[in-house]
Amino acid sequence: MAEIDDTNAEYIRAVTVAGIIYKFREKQPLTAGERQDLDDWINKGDANKTLFDELLQRERVVAELEALNGYDYDSAVSSVFAAIGLSRSPVVSLRSQTMRRSVTAAAILLLIVSGWWFFFMRRNSGGQSAGMANIASLSRDRAVLTLGDGRQVSLDSAHAGPMDSQGGASVRQEVGRLVYTVARNADGGPTVYNTLTVPRGAQYHVVLADSSEVWLNAASSITYPTTFTANARELTVTGEAYFRIAKDATKPFLVTSRAMKVQVLGTEFNLMAYPDEPAIRTTLINGAVKTTVDFKQRPPQQLLLRPGEQAAVDSATGLLHLEKPNVDAVTGWHYGEFRCHNAELPTILRQIARWYDVSIEYRGSVSGINFDGVLSRKHRLEEVLDILADTRKVYFEFKSPGTVVVIPGTKPHR
Repeated sequence: MAEIDDTNAEYIRAVTVAGIIYKFREKQPLTAGERQDLDDWINKGDANKTLFDELLQRERVVAELEALNGYDYDSAVSSVFAAIGLSRSPVVSLRSQTMRRSVTAAAILLLIVSGWWFFFMRRNSGGQSAGMANIASLSRDRAVLTLGDGRQVSLDSAHAGPMDSQGGASVRQEVGRLVYTVARNADGGPTVYNTLTVPRGAQYHVVLADSSEVWLNAASSITYPTTFTANARELTVTGEAYFRIAKDATKPFLVTSRAMKVQVLGTEFNLMAYPDEPAIRTTLINGAVKTTVDFKQRPPQQLLLRPGEQAAVDSATGLLHLEKPNVDAVTGWHYGEFRCHNAELPTILRQIARWYDVSIEYRGSVSGINFDGVLSRKHRLEEVLDILADTRKVYFEFKSPGTVVVIPGTKPHR
């Protein structure tokens, strides 16, 4: 019995340190006792110092989580606890093996993800519900290209190769992306526009003729000239897109989306302008941009952004204001993740609805239900919903194969 108690004490200490590291990462104030506990743990040896540094690197954390998902479960438990100095996997006195595994997994993610506590590796022993099983798994790299003459071409990951030239640009379809290159024999004729439309449940990547790159999220579109011959590089976006702009001081890059216009010279930024969102948001990753809002009868409003800042215009009132968001959460989709930072449940579910192409219905109020965490967009819909339901804040039912019903609280036993 003493061995179990000693191991449980190590387990509790490890989880306690993980919680302190999470607060430190999130720049939350530490008590004097927490600071002392953290310093004591770090100063126990070089291994702890190295692990601490790695836990502060978000990319390392995510890579560890994804790696764990592919390992044998018990081996993963042993290796993770060995990494933090425990000689064995903790033994916790619980009534069932399932509960023991769930709590151990939760502790692993506390230690590795340092705070994203509720997204633990869930091992389902039962089958899928009929509604969930009917949600088909589709190729994610899909889009429809509308050419200058109105013809439409379906793009998917199964095809690659050259396409018809468009307005002085050579066009090539590659796996998951479309690439434009200014043709050597471009004749400088009239400007030709193409439109790339990404459906719900998909994503796509386009390299423009100036080498700028645009990643389109689900339910989004972009209209652009096939070559940039004018004094400015202008295009239009709906939905959400992540931009990496090639520098050209002689031709400013202008993006228009609904009431907002973004002007850049060379930068990375995210623009989100879905019609079902309460605001249009431009978030600057690096570089500098100027946002201009022209909303109905209001005078034009402008903001100059610095990296890490966001220009948000209220969709109802047209008021423009400056915010400092969690950039990881804003750009998570670009890196294949849902990243939640104290996110309201409806905000998360709008992302889920677009990515999995489902409708959301609410049965009761979900006001005040917020989440922190990271989930891969490679997960199936049922896996994502199961993990959210594991928090016991909310559960889900399928009204039909394409409609998810959201119910606050814990699912009753029947």
